[in-house]
Amino acid sequence: MVRRAYIAGNWKMHKTLSEARTLAEDIIERLTSATAEGPRVGLFPRTPCVAHVVATVKESNQALDVGAQNMHWEESGAFPGETSAAM
Repeated sequence: MVRRAYIAGNWKMHKTLSEARTLAEDIIERLTSATAEGPRVGLFPRTPCVAHVVATVKESNQALDVGAQNMHWEESGAFPGETSAAM
């Protein structure tokens, strides 16, 4: 089994929705020539941008991972500022 490198970008609290989509498009464009032997790439935008980045990646048919930067373990409740997996 060959191990592949993994490159992940955590966007912290940067990028508006449109900027996040543009950044995802730019990354996808640069990875077009990537091969299956190249590193796996993961994009981790801030929570409000996740759905937009997921849609951008799906439209591209690129094999990129998209995830949230953090997630609260409870499904719902009085947790100001938190986001659950269900959300």
